Formats: sequence, structure tokens, C-alpha cells
Amino acid sequence: QHTAAAMRNSQSHDMEVSAILQDLLTIRADRHNYYYGCDALFARHPDIIQLLIERARPLMPTLLDGLIWRSRYAVEGKRRVN
Repeated sequence: QHTAAAMRNSQSHDMEVSAILQDLLTIRADRHNYYYGCDALFARHPDIIQLLIERARPLMPTLLDGLIWRSRYAVEGKRRVN
């Protein structure tokens, strides 16, 4: 919700939204799992691309840089990424 709210708020700055996107799209890990906020971002804001195009076009590279291809197939709990 923070990302869309920040984009809708005319007083917020591109740097703030950029930092939120970078944080959501950073792959993190602990001893048991890997975490990547891409699915959560698109589940909560299915219109994120349209919002960026209409209201914050300079942030599109930030979003696209954070997206990675992930195989839909898991083998022994591991998933190929590029």
C-alpha cells in the first residue's frame, strides 16, 4: 500500500518510491527461506505498471531492474532464476 500511496501523494518524491520498490524487489534469505516481494507487490497493486507509467514514468527502470525471471518449476525446493 505504501508504494501506491506514495505515488498518489503529490508531495512525495521519486526517491522515496524508488527506495520502496528497491526494498520490495530485493531478494533476501534466512536459514530456511528466500524472500522476494515481487508477488506481494503485484498481488497488492496489480495496476503498479499503469500507475508508474501515468504518474512516475522515471521509476519504470527501477521496477524493471528489480524484476527477474523465475522458473515456475521447483526441483528439490530450488527454483532457477536469471
